Amino acid sequence: ESILHHRERGMICRLKAINSITTKEQLDAITIHSTSSTPVVIDFQKSACKPCVRIAPLYLELSTKYESSVSFYKVDADSSVEALALLKQEGIRSVPTFHIWSGGRRIDVIRGAYIDEVEDIIRGEVAKLSSNTEDQASLLALKQRLDIAKQLNDLST
Repeated sequence: ESILHHRERGMICRLKAINSITTKEQLDAITIHSTSSTPVVIDFQKSACKPCVRIAPLYLELSTKYESSVSFYKVDADSSVEALALLKQEGIRSVPTFHIWSGGRRIDVIRGAYIDEVEDIIRGEVAKLSSNTEDQASLLALKQRLDIAKQLNDLST
């Protein structure tokens, strides 16, 4: 995994990289072909876009804050002809635009530099994952109790 160096207050901090998407195959692999329940956030942007540049450090902070439960990507339309084509393919007319995916389906779109809204959606998805994990643990504990009860019943008969 690559690491970005981010200069902040004269110090160099090691932060998790936001992975770049440059091809349709890469985009499809983490979106429509994904079976992972890990939420994916994609920042469709242009390197020359002032709002994109302004929120880039905030997006990087989100990627660090939620690195254990969410995957972060960006598509920079200025990086290649194919990246620009991806924005067109996704119907992006203004940047930045954020797409949030989970389980192979797009669950939300945020148009504009509304990083707080992006974080609200991330928080909701992380809470769902946590709730699902707790539900699975409860079901496993119940199954174990039922198995024990069946074994005790088998022993007494």
